[in-house]
Amino acid sequence: MQDTLFDLNSANPSKLYIFKNCTDLGAIYQTINWTSLVELLPEKKTMVGAPSWLPKQGYFGLMFLKHYLKLSDEKLLARFNTERSAAAVGNAIVLWHFTA
Repeated sequence: MQDTLFDLNSANPSKLYIFKNCTDLGAIYQTINWTSLVELLPEKKTMVGAPSWLPKQGYFGLMFLKHYLKLSDEKLLARFNTERSAAAVGNAIVLWHFTA
């Protein structure tokens, strides 16, 4: 499994619960039919290039975050990489703390 913000197979999905029920972005997340949206993306035709860090749904998630946080592409990726690195070393407190 790729590194994800929330472990959907966890016995304690509290981060996902808090995200969905206590944040504006979580409320938006629940209103979107992600399956239909992801089906609109074309299938990858070749296996050339680096593997994706995100599932297809993640591409749309980054677009929403960019607008929600009012960040440029460069700043959004810098924040994503910083917080992804923090999660890798176990510092989950900094993960997507919304200040907008």
